[in-house]
Amino acid sequence: MRPRLLLLSPLLLSSSLSAQSPLWTVTGDAAYDELGNSCATIGDFTGDGIPEIIGGAPYDQNNGQDCGLIRVYDGATGIIIHSFDGNDMSDELGRRVAGPGDIDGDGLPDFMAAAPNDEIGGALSGTVTVYSGQTAIVLHTLVGSAGNEKLGSSMDYIGDVDGDGNDDLLIGATEKGSGASAMAGFVKVFSGATGAVLYTVNGLAANDQFGYAVAGGRDINNDGVPDFLAGAYGQDTNGTNAGSVSAHSGADGSMIWTAFGDSARDHLGNSVSFIGDVNGDGVADAIAGALEDDNNATNCGSVRIFDGATGAVITTLNGSNANDHFGYSVSDLGDLSGDGIEEFMVGVYGFDGLSGKDSGMIVIYNGATMAVHGSVEGTLGDDRLGTSMDAAGDMSGDGSPDFISGGRQRGGAAIGNGQGFITAFDPSVGPPPPPIHWPNLPTAFVPLASLGSGGYADGFESYAGIMPTHMAANALNSLSRLADPDAWCNIGQMGIVSGPHAGAYGLELGGAPVMSSYHDVSNGLVIGIDGTGSTSLVLDYWAINFGEENHSDDGIWLSNDGANWERVQTNWGHVTPGMWMQVMGVDLTATSVDTQAPFYLMFAQQDNYEYGSADGIGIDDIHVHEPAPAGPTLAMTPNPPVAGGMATFDVTNNAPGDLVIIAYSLTGGGPTSTMFGTAELSPPFYTLPYLTANASGLATITAFVPFAVQGMQIWVQALNRYQVLFTNGITFTVQ
Repeated sequence: MRPRLLLLSPLLLSSSLSAQSPLWTVTGDAAYDELGNSCATIGDFTGDGIPEIIGGAPYDQNNGQDCGLIRVYDGATGIIIHSFDGNDMSDELGRRVAGPGDIDGDGLPDFMAAAPNDEIGGALSGTVTVYSGQTAIVLHTLVGSAGNEKLGSSMDYIGDVDGDGNDDLLIGATEKGSGASAMAGFVKVFSGATGAVLYTVNGLAANDQFGYAVAGGRDINNDGVPDFLAGAYGQDTNGTNAGSVSAHSGADGSMIWTAFGDSARDHLGNSVSFIGDVNGDGVADAIAGALEDDNNATNCGSVRIFDGATGAVITTLNGSNANDHFGYSVSDLGDLSGDGIEEFMVGVYGFDGLSGKDSGMIVIYNGATMAVHGSVEGTLGDDRLGTSMDAAGDMSGDGSPDFISGGRQRGGAAIGNGQGFITAFDPSVGPPPPPIHWPNLPTAFVPLASLGSGGYADGFESYAGIMPTHMAANALNSLSRLADPDAWCNIGQMGIVSGPHAGAYGLELGGAPVMSSYHDVSNGLVIGIDGTGSTSLVLDYWAINFGEENHSDDGIWLSNDGANWERVQTNWGHVTPGMWMQVMGVDLTATSVDTQAPFYLMFAQQDNYEYGSADGIGIDDIHVHEPAPAGPTLAMTPNPPVAGGMATFDVTNNAPGDLVIIAYSLTGGGPTSTMFGTAELSPPFYTLPYLTANASGLATITAFVPFAVQGMQIWVQALNRYQVLFTNGITFTVQ
């Protein structure tokens, strides 16, 4: 918490906002960087009055796998000011970031970043680096003193606790690597001026993971020194991993109060923050998340609001749905409603929004009433908006507080590529209209009625790489939905088609042959088809899969208006990797889209690597047509038959007057090659009397079932002699 960000003139707003307007968004450089795993507000060191932002991408690979990266962004524009890479593989620099205030006393805010897996002091000992905001030089390098210490597990602003005029450093270390730990975790406060340890506060018991989360900067015991909160993710007082949160004096670390999670695996203290004075006693209050609390559903999560002075519970807010993980992150915000009481935010990291599973959400609560003041959802499935967040002062210049949030774009939905992002939001205005998901549509429709009974067949050969008017290509950035040169929706208009199923042309969906960075791109070829006069339509096509993962844009889609799309085939996992295969009979009437009128058919793909290089979908030789009429079909009643009774054999879907032969075998169900095709009977065959189909196409016979065949298994199949078509085979054991 940074007190300087609270000195805002509140803009009077309505008490309920449906969404928040993004000011800017920055994204990770490549897949699995996870930019936005952490983010924080630093303060203004560019002199424009708008605070700068720091973000972490702990799995960036510039100096080795998972070395990590941090970036400092201009708060007004999102332009990169500074960028630093982790020193070695697996350091995970940027796992945590913070704006600690003015550490070196130069009048400008500084910034710090943690690499909790750094090994300078031993395996997973951790390192925290403090940088000058003015010059970006390293002010302090704080190194964990033992293996598995994980110094930098958490960090936050605390302010000046030793009275020397420089802000100090609040840093947690869970002391937990993989598996159970014999250590409890700790929180250290370091002198900002010298980097020396001022004091250490330890957890209560082994495996507590005390210091999993920290927050500072508010004076709750009225001694004139800012105090701090600490979460213990694994604390066991009320059950294994029930968790706890405690408040401590900034002067010496002594405990002011502590509160425990309600039951096992609640993990109270996974996130903590000071918020404004919501109960009117003149002291800032506190909020803590319990991301796996089960109050409303399994792992729905909860947050608890505590009286800052006493630790008494003011209220508890719960997640709504299983695996919401409500309370994954929490933060103060500032006064949005103009009533003099600050609002606060809760991150719902696992929320399944309108844009897909695990899109995530941030909910803003009115500090006075605890009612929802507004919310914003992630824009894609697996965005995980709410991974991190922080109050950000007035970035838009409208007199109202704004905020930032990161989304790691990777998690349980398994459709995000982990590139990650950080977005700055202005909650005082509504959002702009969302971008059109597929902006490019054909200007013409191919009329099926003019093509005859063969329907619409296309191998892309006749266009010679020129996009026809009844097609349109979308090669987009998955997040912005703007044209992206790294996207590849190609029938030859973007480049040579490599390895089509037949001929020289086909459809390629994936990343461009040489991508500038590995980020999500979305490709969709839209085909305009006029189905007027048709009754039902199916789609056949050939496809090749170069290693597709499932993403929210993947599949075959239909629309009448180009804005509302329905999927008739989900994803591309059914296509065998590495070889062309034919898919037949996709039912285009299975949605509410009217295919007996002009409609759009789209082949779409989303991923983050070059076409043909572990990603991408190829399509060729598509065919939209009326389904073939059902062939002759054999049925028997009763089934199974009873010895000494009668059995009726019906062969339907013949043409009137067709000759139908019913045969049976006592030895097996084939297959046997015959002059009429493959029969599902094993020789020798026996036949019933030949039949002639009636005016309804039905050929039927009723026969006596001899007592001698009781207990025998019999195989039966019919042949339409005129159409040279076998029916289905049936088998039964006579009762």
